[in-house]
Amino acid sequence: MKIRSMNFFVTMLLTCALFENINASLDTTFNPSGTPPGTVITPILAQPPTGPASEIYGVAIQNDQKIVAAGALETNSVKFALARYNTDGSLDTLFGTDGIVTTPFTNRIVARAQAVSIDNSGKIVAAGFAFHAGTYYIAVARYKIDGSLDATFGGNNGDLAGTVTTLIGSSTTNFAYALIIQGDNIIVGGFTNIAGTNNFALARYLGTGQSAGTLDTSFGGSSTGWVTTPVDSNGSIVRSLVLQGNKIVAVGSAADSSNTYFGLARYTADGVLDDSFGDNGIVTTSGFSGTGAHGAAVQSNGGIVVVGDYNNQISTFDFGVLARYTPDGTLDPTFGNPATPGIYFATSLDDMGYKALVLDAQQNIITAGNTAITAGNYVGNFVVTGFTPNGTPNGFNVVTSLEQGSAAYALAIQANGKIVLAGLAQPNQNNIVHYFALARYVPPIITGRLSALTIAIQNKYG
Repeated sequence: MKIRSMNFFVTMLLTCALFENINASLDTTFNPSGTPPGTVITPILAQPPTGPASEIYGVAIQNDQKIVAAGALETNSVKFALARYNTDGSLDTLFGTDGIVTTPFTNRIVARAQAVSIDNSGKIVAAGFAFHAGTYYIAVARYKIDGSLDATFGGNNGDLAGTVTTLIGSSTTNFAYALIIQGDNIIVGGFTNIAGTNNFALARYLGTGQSAGTLDTSFGGSSTGWVTTPVDSNGSIVRSLVLQGNKIVAVGSAADSSNTYFGLARYTADGVLDDSFGDNGIVTTSGFSGTGAHGAAVQSNGGIVVVGDYNNQISTFDFGVLARYTPDGTLDPTFGNPATPGIYFATSLDDMGYKALVLDAQQNIITAGNTAITAGNYVGNFVVTGFTPNGTPNGFNVVTSLEQGSAAYALAIQANGKIVLAGLAQPNQNNIVHYFALARYVPPIITGRLSALTIAIQNKYG
C-alpha cells in the first residue's frame, strides 16, 4: 500500500512537473545590446547626456507587429513625436526619418500626443493637445504607413493638412488623453473646462470621405460632434476609452470637494449617455482616494476592468488599484480582495500606481506601473505585473531599471503574447532630459522542462 501511494505521488509530481511555470522576464531578443537587454532607449533628435526631452505616452501594435510609440519632443517648442520599431527593437527606417516623426501644429507652440492607435486601413492616429496664446486645443493627427501626414485628413481652419485642432464650445481649456477607433471614425476623450470645472469630454471625427477629420455632427446628441459630462462636483477627466460591444465607456478621475475617485461614464454608439449604466450613465467609486483611473479594458464577459492609483493615507507613495465593474456598472464582488469586493489594493512598492493595462488571450490582466526612487519622485523603474482574470496576483511581477530613472505610461501586447511597456528614461536625475524608453517582456509560460527535484525523484523511483 505504501509503495502504491509513493508511485501515485511520484506520478502526480512528474505530471505537474511537465507543466512547470517559468517566470516572466525581459525578452533579450528585443534589442539584445540594450542596457539591460530587452530594453530600448531612443533620444529624439539628441544624443545623451544632453539634449531636449522626449517621452512616450501611448503605444500601439501594427498588424505586422511593429511597435508605434507616440508622445512629445520638447525643445524650444513641443511637438507630437512618434517612433516605429521593428519586432527586434531596432528603429524602422521605413518610417519617417530613420524611424522618427515629429509634427508641429500650425501656430501652436506646444503639441503633445497622449494616445495612439492604428485604424482599420493601417493608418496611424495620434491624439493629444496643442496650446497657443492661452488656449488649449484637442489635437489629432493621422499618418500614412510611412509616417508622412495623411493629407486627406483634416487641414481645415488653418490647420496643417493631416492634423486637426478643436475647441469644445467656447472653452479655452481642452485636452485629449484617450483615443479609440470606432468603425471608420475616431473618438477622442479628455476634458474641457466649463465655468471653472473640468468635465468629461468626448469628440468624434469622421475617418473617411472628403470630410475626413471634421467633427461628426451625429455624435453627442447636439449636432456639435462632441459631448461633455460633469461626472462629479469638483471636476472629472477621461484617461481611457474602451468599447463595450457597441457602447463607449469613458474612464478616468472624478473629484468631489475632498477626494479624487474612479469615474466612469457609458455612452451609446452615438455619444448619448446610457441611462442603463450606473446612475443615469455615470459611476463613481469612493472608499479610497488617489489620482483616479488611468486605464481600462473589457473582458470577454463584458466586465470592465479599471486600473489607477490610490493613496493609503499613511505613506507619500501612491499604490496601484484595480476594480472590475459588471456590464451594468456595479462593482463585481467576485473580483479582487475578499475584504474589499470588486477591488484589489496593492501594498508593495513594486506595485506603484498602475498607468495602463491590457488583457492577454486568457483574459489575464497585465498592468504597467512604476516604483519610486524617493518619495515624491515619479521617476523610478518600469514595473509589469500580472493578475488572474478575477484580480488576484498571479506571480508575474518584473521590475526594470533604465538609466538613472524611468516611468512607464503605456503598454501593448503583441500577437505572440509578448508585452511592451513604454514611457521615458532619464540619463540623470535632473528631471529635465528624458528619452523614449521601451521594454519587452516574455510572459509566464508553461513548459515541459523537468525540475532538478523531479528528475532526482524519477531517477530514484523509476
